[in-house]
Amino acid sequence: DSKMTNIIKVAMADYAEEQYDVLVTTQTKLTVQNFIDRVRKEMVRIEVHEKPDATVMCSEYSDKPAVVKNLVTFDFYSLEGFAATHSTGKRKNHETAKVEQTVCSIFPRRLATCEVDNQFYSDEGYRFVLAKHPALRSKHLKILGGYRCQEYVEKKAEVLTEDTLEFLSWEGYFKLFRHKQLTGGLYNYLLTIDQEGYFFRLGQKLPPEEASRIVDKARFLAGGGEWASFTDDQHDAYWYNLRDKVVTKTNPYFSY
Repeated sequence: DSKMTNIIKVAMADYAEEQYDVLVTTQTKLTVQNFIDRVRKEMVRIEVHEKPDATVMCSEYSDKPAVVKNLVTFDFYSLEGFAATHSTGKRKNHETAKVEQTVCSIFPRRLATCEVDNQFYSDEGYRFVLAKHPALRSKHLKILGGYRCQEYVEKKAEVLTEDTLEFLSWEGYFKLFRHKQLTGGLYNYLLTIDQEGYFFRLGQKLPPEEASRIVDKARFLAGGGEWASFTDDQHDAYWYNLRDKVVTKTNPYFSY
């Protein structure tokens, strides 16, 4: 899994850096337990907390998403399926409950992740529509549930670092900012995010087209992707493709 590979790579680099600092300062070594605990925590986050839920489909028409649940038989139905099975007979008087799920308008088996021009899309559905109708980028892209901080996943992101494409809360930003002060790699460009998901650069709202492209790149990068970044002895960065086994010195995420 590319995402987990990148996480382990970063965790190993952090562990090696901490090991070196402690060794130089105290002449003692760190135990490997903290590294193992971090990897386990990330595995739980990816496989349990971030694993996307599947769309609940209709028991009668398997290609349609469910909108109602029969509380007696515990079956799920679309409006068409419910009408076909509950108009007569014993089921007509069965108690029901509404199914709360926001489904992609292009791929009904996928749950929606964003809203554009009053239509809901999954990530795949949005890219599919963009390929056919590029003008859709002129509409505001709203991510359902908002953007999440990559440093503190329980918090909403309030800024996007334009040079590294990281979604961060202010707490996460200042934590990483202090680290970058020590390593000499300061953030140079910062976008702020308001409650409605609009992006601002130095107080000026970004046009929808520009914001959409930046968000696409940032979310693609946050998902891990198939590229792993490294730095050589001269501190020059390069990227290795885990699938195709090729190397590039141009950031592939910025060309996405």
